Amino acid sequence: MNSSVKDSKMLFLVHAVDRGENGEDRLRWYKAHREHMARIEAYNIQIVMAGPLVEEQHGETMIGSFLLIEAENKSYVEAFIHDDPFYVNEVWEQISIHRFLQRIG
Repeated sequence: MNSSVKDSKMLFLVHAVDRGENGEDRLRWYKAHREHMARIEAYNIQIVMAGPLVEEQHGETMIGSFLLIEAENKSYVEAFIHDDPFYVNEVWEQISIHRFLQRIG
């Protein structure tokens, strides 16, 4: 990718917290979520990194999601998130999308 294309893209941080802590809904929709994540080209985005948030005590129970997404603007990210099965099926209770300026790394 040439630098002029990369320079026109912005980074967005997505922080999503699950509804409840039992994880049953997350497991029920996990396969559909992974399939959605594989279709990023349809949304004109790139996922820089992503993964589950976990509870602090044992670090095993998934309680939410973190995504760092590169896109031309926030509307591309919102479209991708709003089509995610975790969003559609209300696995996520709270979602925030913020512009992110990378300073280190």
